[in-house]
Amino acid sequence: MVDTARNYFPLRLLKKVVDGMAATKLNVVHLHVTDAVSFPIILPNNRIFAEYGAYSEEMVYTPDDILDLIEYSRVRGIRVVLEIDAPSHANEGWNQVAEDLVICGKDDVYNGHLNPENNKTLGILKSIYKDLLQLGTDNEIFHIGGDEVNLTCWSETLFKGKKLDLHEYWANFTNKIFHTVKSANNNKLPKHIVIWSSPLTNSYLNSLKYKSNVVVQYWYGSVEPILTSGHKVIFSTVGRWYLDCGFGPWKPSMTNGVCDPYTPWQTFYKYRPWQEYSDYAGQFLGGEACLWSEQVEVDSLETRIWPRAAAFAERLWSDLDGFDNYDVYTRLDVHRNRLNQRGIKTAAMWPRWCSQNPGKC
Repeated sequence: MVDTARNYFPLRLLKKVVDGMAATKLNVVHLHVTDAVSFPIILPNNRIFAEYGAYSEEMVYTPDDILDLIEYSRVRGIRVVLEIDAPSHANEGWNQVAEDLVICGKDDVYNGHLNPENNKTLGILKSIYKDLLQLGTDNEIFHIGGDEVNLTCWSETLFKGKKLDLHEYWANFTNKIFHTVKSANNNKLPKHIVIWSSPLTNSYLNSLKYKSNVVVQYWYGSVEPILTSGHKVIFSTVGRWYLDCGFGPWKPSMTNGVCDPYTPWQTFYKYRPWQEYSDYAGQFLGGEACLWSEQVEVDSLETRIWPRAAAFAERLWSDLDGFDNYDVYTRLDVHRNRLNQRGIKTAAMWPRWCSQNPGKC
């Protein structure tokens, strides 16, 4: 997963990510296209979002860009999943579409939420989903976002002083979003409809409809309630398969980084969640390494991904027992050099002397 909202990456760089994936046997590129701080995708029938939500006129993905990337990926055996996060992580670009469409974001851009009480909200989402499907995002795996919904936002703005089970309210609204995806997709629900994990999914999954279709992308919290409820899982565990951790705070108000410390490639390689939860193996769709881009821009995109994502790929596809240091190090080093020869930038693993003198480091 690449977050194209916090910072923008031009199409040529996204294609290089795909090139590295194709050389490394990774087969899904998930773009977290929008977030509270920017809306860089020009949607065919909803251009106003990017007009007001992109960082600049140059920092956008046109419909032709998206079609180009999807075809470029397809011929390399890679599917593209486009995620427009909702109902949280919404602010820039949304406010100009309808009055009171976004709440809680005026004083804190990062806390912008779609207004579930606005009777235009679901219709706008339906139009967005139609655009995504028209552009060719994967309609077998459709990601709605759903990350970090702040119930306090809804309680203090929409329902202050009222008695209401907000957890049930969240479940009902999420079910409406599922139905909106179905309606946008010619009344057919995608085989897999993905939602990020949260304290809400930990405790209230059974209130969601379409159990056989709903997939939880697990990144933090407890995975056991998700598995025992019978839902499918994509593992993206923070601290294990997050590519952005370890660079300290990025806001003056922060004391520590969001997910420090740095996660080395050895951690990516050694993580095998299917062993700990082997009783639920039939519910695992796979794994996804995530790169959130608060502290990543053009010059550092590739080196944040490689070679750690290659170690991740071997774990998912080969899942070799044990960790033979010499064998794994040298094999990953050879693959890292292969990526470099193909014009893909990678982070250093060790001094070059170690590559020239195998077995002596």
